[in-house]
Amino acid sequence: MKVKVTGIYDGDSCYLNLPAPLWEGREQINTGVWLTGLYKGPKSGRMVARIDSQWAGLHGRTAGEHFERCYLANWIDYCELAGIDPQVEAEEL
Repeated sequence: MKVKVTGIYDGDSCYLNLPAPLWEGREQINTGVWLTGLYKGPKSGRMVARIDSQWAGLHGRTAGEHFERCYLANWIDYCELAGIDPQVEAEEL
């Protein structure tokens, strides 16, 4: 699945092909903001979160679903919220 991912290089965005999700669900991050998917590239190791928001925000973000690049601290927090081990590969779930 090819999607536009934000936060790649200092807030820029680009299109990436994402693998099958490691996790899909709906966990609340903040009021009106939900984590709905986690992806990790098998070769690149890039970590991406699918976020659904009811808010129109700053920096060009709009309400609805978007994809964000995750760095290690966010990835660990999101995995804990989703109830999965950050080291687990998709085939093991």
